[in-house]
Amino acid sequence: MSVESAIRLSGDIADTDADALAAYVGAVVQGMSQQARDGAERTSLAAIAELAMKAWPPHSTGPEPEPEPEPEPEPETGTAARSAA
Repeated sequence: MSVESAIRLSGDIADTDADALAAYVGAVVQGMSQQARDGAERTSLAAIAELAMKAWPPHSTGPEPEPEPEPEPEPETGTAARSAA
């Protein structure tokens, strides 16, 4: 899905300039790529990404993410497991 399509589908960010947003993201990614190539620390790159996301339009009313699956219970060990067998 294109940035423009996603913006059109969203009621919250419908007035966002898709071309400007795409250019902004491209510039940030390119800059981060050059920083990484030149040896920037992961924490520095993460800080750049966090700051860049503050300029992103607010959360849209798009679909909710699927919930995380429940972890499977761990098998019983010890004397209780042996006596049940």
